[in-house]
Amino acid sequence: MPGKSKENLGFTMARITYTLASIALALVTGVSQIFAYDLVVFFVVDQLRSEAVSFKPPNGVFFPNTYLPYSCTLTAPGHATLLSGRLPREHGIIANSWFEGDKLIMAGEDTSTSPIGGKIGFSPHQFIGDHLSLYWKRRYPQSYFISISHKERSAVFSGGPAADLAIWASAAGFASSSYYPKADKKIVEILNKASAQTTGNKARSPDQKTLAAAKFLAKYFSLGKKEEPDFLAVSLSELDIIAHKHGYEHRKTQEHLQKLPKALQDFESYMRKTLKIHNILFVLTADHGSTTIEKEAIVYSATPKRISPQELYAPLGQYRIPWKTIPPHIYSEEEALALALAESPYVYRIYLPQRRQFVRPPHLPTAMLPPDSELENLLQACYFPSRSPNILVVLWPYIFLQDKGSDVVAGHGGPFPSDRRIPFLLWGDGFSHSITIEKETSALAIAKTVAHLVGVTYPHPEHLAPLLPEKRGKIQRD
Repeated sequence: MPGKSKENLGFTMARITYTLASIALALVTGVSQIFAYDLVVFFVVDQLRSEAVSFKPPNGVFFPNTYLPYSCTLTAPGHATLLSGRLPREHGIIANSWFEGDKLIMAGEDTSTSPIGGKIGFSPHQFIGDHLSLYWKRRYPQSYFISISHKERSAVFSGGPAADLAIWASAAGFASSSYYPKADKKIVEILNKASAQTTGNKARSPDQKTLAAAKFLAKYFSLGKKEEPDFLAVSLSELDIIAHKHGYEHRKTQEHLQKLPKALQDFESYMRKTLKIHNILFVLTADHGSTTIEKEAIVYSATPKRISPQELYAPLGQYRIPWKTIPPHIYSEEEALALALAESPYVYRIYLPQRRQFVRPPHLPTAMLPPDSELENLLQACYFPSRSPNILVVLWPYIFLQDKGSDVVAGHGGPFPSDRRIPFLLWGDGFSHSITIEKETSALAIAKTVAHLVGVTYPHPEHLAPLLPEKRGKIQRD
């Protein structure tokens, strides 16, 4: 098992300098930031709506109105953005899958790597440019940067290009790939043996397996026990699975949300009491929100409706033009397809990103959708020329594109505020009390904020400062 590193005088002096700067920060913000953290635990809960967060620790800062500034509100782009502070058009992860020519590409799939414990290798090789893991490892070369999730795309893009290890679930159990320097068959075998255990008479759920595996990794690698701080990204996918199957208001979804605070508390207790890790910074956020609340549709005088891809693309049946689709978007340079699809009663707007234009006069903005100028910015933020569709389709609010046979009104992936709004909660050592900052903030600042609190200088995005708990705007003290 990896052991503790020797004390480094240069790093110790840097720690002292950072601590003095943090004391000055505390005087300004009223929230103590005097801790040089030993470990950062970065939780991402897939499809967690901000208003669904009931976990309110006694010492932390909550930004409930944090928004993703783009329209492709999906798992892979979300995880790639959260810890890079960069838009999908910059890092290149514009969807969970896309076409390059005639080839369908799955986000994270990497045939140049050897799978360990699974049949397919995954890595962040499609990710382009800077990521927090790169700067973290440069600043703290002896630290560990580790990521784990039920979904492979969540694990690899949270870990980024410089992760020491990423673990995800496969059909055969937990898996990794030869891309990662700390990945080996032994770790995967131990994880799978442990995850096979039951809770009572029931098999462990995806989140239970992920959290148990994260605890094992923390112990195995002695996280938080070295002079340099470690980073552990834990992405929980079960809420997304349940909400897509049953809807957000369903009893099973609500029961899962009610169990989430205890799961987080139990994990924190294990880190502190069992592993004896001190000075921990915890973060809770989401890769995207969700437009799944039927009560909201009533408020907006909208009627939720499920449609199949066949129904959406019915106006294109008259054309013998080859085209491909990652629903609802289309890969084709034929403008006739865009014009025809714009007449669909399910379509709000059709946008041609190469020309930077909409194909028909604008609708009156709804309460759920911004005016065209803002909508264009959200769509362009996801446009990566070699990977993106030529025809971008925005459905009317509460029109859900579902596979045939589905009985659920649920969805995300659009430019709606409910899809883009996510929670951002920080808590742990160094925070003297709990505050909620209502001011609207950008999710692009999450990576820079976490980096700042741990003494890592991260430059992205250049136009945003870290989201420090300054006494400005409306602050509610719990």
